[in-house]
Amino acid sequence: MSEARQTEEGLHIVGPAGPNFPGAQGGDAQTDAGTTTWVAVRPDGTVTAYAGKAELGQGIRSGFAMEVADELRVPLSAVEMIVGDTDRVPWD
Repeated sequence: MSEARQTEEGLHIVGPAGPNFPGAQGGDAQTDAGTTTWVAVRPDGTVTAYAGKAELGQGIRSGFAMEVADELRVPLSAVEMIVGDTDRVPWD
């Protein structure tokens, strides 16, 4: 089950990091044992979304960014995708 956590840096949507969604071994996406930040919304309206997928030319970064922008109703230019960086993203 996901939850929202408000910090000075903005709103963080965190969710399970278990056998099917283990959290990163450190870095920005890890919040504490068992949960991982999936989306961070900053006070200035910019959004960072984290995904363990790797961009190999199939458009994952762009596709995810479009989905996040659409769901949160923010401009695409306000979305930053962090993908495949094993030090910062959920291991999925």
